[in-house]
Amino acid sequence: MKNLFYKVSVSPEQVFVSNRVTVKISIELCDDVKIKPGGAVKLRVHGRHLWPIFQSNNPKQDYVEDTHNTQVNTEGKVLRIKKHCCYTVAYLYKENRKSPIRLNIDCFNDSMTGEIIALLGKNEMDHRDKLQIVMGDKSGGGKGCVLNHISQEINFYISVDFEANENFIYYGEPLVLKKIPQKASSFAAVVSSTFNSEFDKVNLFVKALDKHKNVAENFNKEIEIRELGTKEYSGKLELKNGLGNIEIPVSKCCSKDILSFRVKDKTGTLKAKSNISVKQNDNLKLFWGDIHGHTSFSASQETPDFYFRYARDIAKLDFVSCPENDSLIIDRKLHSLPQGPFWNTRESAWAIVKYMHSIYNKPGKFVTILGYEWCDVQRSSPRTSLPYGHKNVYYLDDDGPIFSHTDGISDNPVKLWALLNAKGAITIPHHPAYPLERRMTGTDWRFHDGRFQRLVEIYSKHGMSEYYGNPKPLIRCQKGNFVQDALARGYRLGFTAGSDTHIGRPGSDMEENAIYFQETKGKSGLTAVYAEELTRTSIFKALYERRCYATTGERIFLKFSLNDFPMGSEILLERESKPDIKIEVHGTEKIKEVSIINNGKTFFKDSPGKQSVSYDLKGKKPKDNDYYYVRVVQEDEETAWSSPIWINF
Repeated sequence: MKNLFYKVSVSPEQVFVSNRVTVKISIELCDDVKIKPGGAVKLRVHGRHLWPIFQSNNPKQDYVEDTHNTQVNTEGKVLRIKKHCCYTVAYLYKENRKSPIRLNIDCFNDSMTGEIIALLGKNEMDHRDKLQIVMGDKSGGGKGCVLNHISQEINFYISVDFEANENFIYYGEPLVLKKIPQKASSFAAVVSSTFNSEFDKVNLFVKALDKHKNVAENFNKEIEIRELGTKEYSGKLELKNGLGNIEIPVSKCCSKDILSFRVKDKTGTLKAKSNISVKQNDNLKLFWGDIHGHTSFSASQETPDFYFRYARDIAKLDFVSCPENDSLIIDRKLHSLPQGPFWNTRESAWAIVKYMHSIYNKPGKFVTILGYEWCDVQRSSPRTSLPYGHKNVYYLDDDGPIFSHTDGISDNPVKLWALLNAKGAITIPHHPAYPLERRMTGTDWRFHDGRFQRLVEIYSKHGMSEYYGNPKPLIRCQKGNFVQDALARGYRLGFTAGSDTHIGRPGSDMEENAIYFQETKGKSGLTAVYAEELTRTSIFKALYERRCYATTGERIFLKFSLNDFPMGSEILLERESKPDIKIEVHGTEKIKEVSIINNGKTFFKDSPGKQSVSYDLKGKKPKDNDYYYVRVVQEDEETAWSSPIWINF
């Protein structure tokens, strides 16, 4: 890349993820351009954990412990994460010298940015010279720097202090280094979860993945498809760049009620089976989504554009939301995020978020739901009391306002809900089981408004928040903050699950180097909704009516009703009558346990040991405000929770 002042290059231009590499950035000046003695060249990488930490002291050091994010879990164990290091040096090659001059460099690292500054000192640089920054230098016994496991493009921003006055001037576009996936090591297959008749078609989506869950873009081969359990339907599918879709007529399948498929390559080495597709006898279809994740607008990775394309094309979600943090949208300078004419104010940044949700919303194909995260972490500054917790705010239309926890008019939930009145909004608290403390906080359940707070996120990459002592817990928990504690207060909350991804990949099972995600190993949650059609209005209505359920990421089919009223309902019942309970489950693996929870206690439990099961039971004589919900646990420990159903007299 060249401009009027200098040209820069990167070598190599692409590398495999998780490999040890040495990357060289070279800078050469154009004719009549000089850098004065005392000048410098700056290299900057922006993005959460995109590049290893720069250091120039120890060529043999591969990792450093992140002391900034040290946490103590519920059991008192100290938790830390290790970050990769990148031993970096800089050389100045002068035309009249046989050996290069090694330059002093300064390294700066924080959670969002890595910078190195190569200092010329007493040296001058002109068009006959070359300055080279070597990341992963192997001199002194170094082995190269270890890259992380995510396939993505890394942008290196180069700026120059020509006049030795600490005024760094940036010209042109960033240099791009491509981190590419390793070879395919597995398949993943997803089929439409429901169909209505034998005249319908189901969509089967297959992707080839490397061992880190990146799409193996170099996989371009034909694979075999067979209906699971029969020899009725078989076919071929050509994967291109690791991805493939096929429409399969139900009429060509042996089973006309329950469908599942197995895919494999020609060698049989790579294979997968899909989730189960179930015939529905009503007008409701089952759709899958992730409504909680972040991009570079919220101290995370990737752009909103990448986020929505990943959700639609890679995770194969039906609906998605990208609720960016209100605090980070507001003041990008405060958090050392990129500035620009379009996003250096809250209003302009929020306008971009709204616009991206709008242009990716395609009724019948892919639905986006506008939202943001009201991420209160402390109630005043200086702090005088505990935080209220984090809530995502979702709107039905494209033009909802943003009310921040930092604004006096919306700095507590009561004020927020008052402002949301008549806005057609839902608020969903997430990771509620954390203690009420700064940074990563739980939910203060003393504050509730059932008009808006209709749902709660029971699972994400942070872990489960169902009840104290549940598996896959958050790294720190507080009794009284769990979902069952909120239900015991009489709150009527349906269940959702999401990823809370900070790598811009909704619905992804990729590990994220975050201390809070250690229990789940990066496994994303998903929200399933029963809706009439794939439109924003229909999906939003299903969420509002709590006609939804949560899973730990697998597309487990779950149907639950009381007296034929679906999950999320509030039903009227005579005092002496026992409700009819109906449950239908089709797992992605054999089912270890099906439990019915009544008022926080296990009312029914079964261990079926098979993949599909149904129940038709009688409940107990009801009490006012009774509730029931279903928990399904598979043999692989993947879990699903129905939204509750409540009983009134």
